[in-house]
Amino acid sequence: MNIMDSILVRGRFGLFSEYTPVYIGSGIRTCAIQSFIAAISRVRSQTKLEFVPLKIAEGAFSEIWVHEDLCARFTDAHEGLQFLERAATNLSFVISHKLFPIVHSYGWLKDNTGGTKGLVLFMERLERLESPTSDLESLIYNAASQVAYHGFHNDLKIDNIMIRKNGEICIIDYDLFDPNKIRICVNSFSFIELDFTELGANSHQMQLLRLFYDYSYLSLSIMGTNPLYLPILQRLVGLFNQLKAEGVLDRVQGFLGPERMRDLPIEILARCDIDAVSVNLFDLKGNAFAHKLEAYDQYPSLIRSNGVYWPRET
Repeated sequence: MNIMDSILVRGRFGLFSEYTPVYIGSGIRTCAIQSFIAAISRVRSQTKLEFVPLKIAEGAFSEIWVHEDLCARFTDAHEGLQFLERAATNLSFVISHKLFPIVHSYGWLKDNTGGTKGLVLFMERLERLESPTSDLESLIYNAASQVAYHGFHNDLKIDNIMIRKNGEICIIDYDLFDPNKIRICVNSFSFIELDFTELGANSHQMQLLRLFYDYSYLSLSIMGTNPLYLPILQRLVGLFNQLKAEGVLDRVQGFLGPERMRDLPIEILARCDIDAVSVNLFDLKGNAFAHKLEAYDQYPSLIRSNGVYWPRET
């Protein structure tokens, strides 16, 4: 069976039968794609393949395959077609604005009946941030600022920060990206959202809010012992004070009201040192306390976190 006969790729203008590179000059060849598709779809082909990809990661709905400098990410259709369609739309946006690693191609993997098996992304291979240092914080901040210019990343955690061979920081996984909405995935098919369009999608203040939200989310994805934590927290203090000085915090508080300020997606689960169940993103005091900083009381706060196990004297 010819592998290419078993797939279709949906582009922006309909269906076509081959993966057309979106990065001109990338050098990706059909035979290379065939090797990845054979591995991903478990297709046995009589054609001699160029190489056998290696699967390096597997989650509930996604797999990542690599060979040398080439990487393929396959997201199974069990994630939900609505989710995959949103992911494909976001992917098109971030590629056009150069917010993503080098992408060679992407599209839908179909079975012989035309049914969707999942979404496939072919891109450059990146490495994990295995040994973070405090010096990397400024590079991470610059990358996050570039994303915040366009929208909320909504899943900026340490696992989604990668590094290129030349040392550049690269933010990945834009499945939840949105220009105006804070979005938290509850399960494969539903989200909790807050739409901040009324605050001015393209304003400087909106960009600050996006950056503060995503950077706060990032801070809650790491332990207090991580060398990145303190530089990130200090950066958040600067952003908090800037948002306060420009009146953005008052606008957000007035826009949301007291109830929504205390609920998801403003108050989120913390993956830190876990003296907390959840931390409010506008509570840097609670953020520091949850990371076991002794001088937590010095940090600014707009609202008290619900989930932090505060000592009685606080």
